Amino acid sequence: MKMENSCGAVVFRWKGDRIEYLILKYKPERGGHWSFPKGHMEKGESERETAEREVFEEAGLRVNLIDGFCEETVFSPKPGVMKTVTFFLGEALSDDVKHILDEAEDHRWLRFDDAMKRLTHEENKELLKKANAFILCDQRV
Repeated sequence: MKMENSCGAVVFRWKGDRIEYLILKYKPERGGHWSFPKGHMEKGESERETAEREVFEEAGLRVNLIDGFCEETVFSPKPGVMKTVTFFLGEALSDDVKHILDEAEDHRWLRFDDAMKRLTHEENKELLKKANAFILCDQRV
C-alpha cells in the first residue's frame, strides 16, 4: 500500500457577521469534485507551509492560519493508495480568488449550509462541521 501525504486549509472570510467558506471545483481531469485547497508536501516544507502554499497556488489567496485547529482526513484516492490530508483553518486576507496553477475551474464563497450541500465528499463535510464549530466557539477568530 502506497502512502501519500498532503496538506490544505478550510479557508473562510467574514462578510459582516456571516462566515463564508471557500470551496473549489477541480477540473474533470483532477476529479471534478468540490473541495478545499490542498496538495502534496514538497521536500523541506512543514505542514503549515504546505497548506499556505497550496491555498496560494490553487486560489491565489494568502491566509492567516488559526492556531488550535488541525484535522486529518484519510481516504483511498485509487486502489493501492492511502492518502492522509492534514487540514488547517485559514482566514483569507483578501477576497480576490485566482486559479494560479489552473487546477480548479470554479470557486464559491458559501455560507455553511450551502457549502455543506456543494461539497462532494463526506469527509469534507465532516471537516467543515468541525471548522465551523471551532470558529463559532473561538472568540479569538
